[in-house]
Amino acid sequence: MKQLLLLRKALIVLLLALPFANTLFAQIAYTQGFESNTFPTGGWSLGYTNGNNLWSHRTTGTNPTCTPHSGTGMARFNSHTALAGRTQALISPLVDYSYLNGSTATFSLWVYRDTGVATIGDSITIAVNTVALDSGSTPIGSIARSISINLPDTKDSSGWYQYSFNIPASFNTNTNYIIVNGTAETGNSIYIDDVSWMSYPTPCSGTPNAGTVNANSALLCGDSGSTNLSLSGATAGFNGLRYQWLSGPSANGPWTYFDSVPATNTGVITTTTYYRCVLTCSFSGLSDSTVSYAVAVSANPVPVVTINPTTINFCVGGSPVALSATGAAIYSWSPSTGLNTTSDSTVLSSPANTTHYTVVGTDINGCSATARATVNVRNPPALTLTATPDTVCIGDTVNLTATTTGFVNGPVFTWTPDSVVGASVVVTPSGNTLYRVTLTSNTGCPATDSIMVYTNPLSVANFGYTTNGHTVTFIDSSTNTTSWHWSFGGGIASTNQNPVYTFLTDGTDTVQLITSGICSNQDTISKIIMVYGLGVNQPSGGASISVYPNPAENFAVVEFNQSVPMAQLNIINVLGDIVASYNVAAGNYKQQIDLTKIAAGVYTLRFTSGSQSVTQQLIKQ
Repeated sequence: MKQLLLLRKALIVLLLALPFANTLFAQIAYTQGFESNTFPTGGWSLGYTNGNNLWSHRTTGTNPTCTPHSGTGMARFNSHTALAGRTQALISPLVDYSYLNGSTATFSLWVYRDTGVATIGDSITIAVNTVALDSGSTPIGSIARSISINLPDTKDSSGWYQYSFNIPASFNTNTNYIIVNGTAETGNSIYIDDVSWMSYPTPCSGTPNAGTVNANSALLCGDSGSTNLSLSGATAGFNGLRYQWLSGPSANGPWTYFDSVPATNTGVITTTTYYRCVLTCSFSGLSDSTVSYAVAVSANPVPVVTINPTTINFCVGGSPVALSATGAAIYSWSPSTGLNTTSDSTVLSSPANTTHYTVVGTDINGCSATARATVNVRNPPALTLTATPDTVCIGDTVNLTATTTGFVNGPVFTWTPDSVVGASVVVTPSGNTLYRVTLTSNTGCPATDSIMVYTNPLSVANFGYTTNGHTVTFIDSSTNTTSWHWSFGGGIASTNQNPVYTFLTDGTDTVQLITSGICSNQDTISKIIMVYGLGVNQPSGGASISVYPNPAENFAVVEFNQSVPMAQLNIINVLGDIVASYNVAAGNYKQQIDLTKIAAGVYTLRFTSGSQSVTQQLIKQ
């Protein structure tokens, strides 16, 4: 039995010729036993995880204790020490279902199920997708690690159990992938082995096209070397294609057969050698051959090409990382994914997923060497910010809190503009403020986020007024105000925004305004008001002010028609504020006044001499 299992693991491709609609077609069976120390191997790949990979190669198992189902290797999903809820996909090589024609494709694997931490639901889910991603895949079955959980069944004892799943008929193209996605719930780890699946590629017909031979390097330096050979433009994607690689000392042979795969390696050669490939369709029996391709051997030394660094982390949303190659004159980087250029010695990389880059460096003699580097993609941790409250009055405090998940190793939160540190801080905004927090940790990727805190402004009291004899109209010019309290003296008050009040006697009075706003603060302003009854206490003899022109633009002439002692001329706006003032000498008065610095509007000219006062309206255009 052990020998049969080992033979099964060694099987790469098995052709099963079956009749269908009077035409031969073939199923191809594949197996993967995870024997290689290189992981993943054989075209398998890993999905992204936020941290270290959870899938790995193992020769023995712990938590639970087990050995491979067959052979010396198996794959492990580490659900024992991973954070609960963490997942990662193990993704198969490309699978061709383009020639199902009513057949049902299957996928099977052996899973070690045990009793350890029996109530915890560590599991793997099998899915299929048309791209090598877990996202958007179609689940076709799940298996719990614990034998006591009925998914898809329960077992009486710990051990290896085989499970098979049917591939939906809708996946009938030549581009499909099987997804083995592990989910950790901090129970025991999950071990899988001896994975097998069927592909159904379309059979070839007629005469195939062998295409053209390509080599990684057509020149091998240092007196010897090897290179990979492949075909371009060849018929592909069909079942029943047979490859015959031939080598010889000249373009005309004689030819020696040495391999039967689509792409091969020359092995170490010490002299110039020629290669060609014969491509045969097994179903038609017809063949085609490439032209010969020469791989030259040179005595010039192989350059030493290096990349610095060989491994670096790139943070999503951050600045690209630099990879620098040395040791050659010309460089060619691949793949181009995430690179700003592919031909410079230094490239900037910002890939969407972890990417392994190769650079081919060629010196002035045409000799080449390769170097490799890996850019690991890391996502910044997610941040959640709260402000309590998010709207305050100026002078009040706000509690800012930052939380994150899946972040370890002591995160540090730094807030600006106040430059305070901590996951929870107290700030006192002086106005609407955008607070930004930066999270840093030794995992390498910072995270930033921001939150706006709004402030309600304080009430500021102010007012102006106009007079008509003893009657004064008060004009509120306060800001951010919701209530007003006016005091006119003698216990007389008003809560109107723009009250009108008639004073009983001539003279000056102090008027006070107290305002408050939505922040409940109070502000107070007082102004001295001068009132005189119409025709009372004015200069005798019917004295008056004349102003011309009126309306005026830049200048106006003010003339008082009666001789007066020392007096004062004030220009007053509608708010009651004096915007210009002139001293008047004793005697007759005539004065040109400059209006160029006064805004357009309606003004009052007040001519005051002792206790006597007379007014006149002026319009500035």
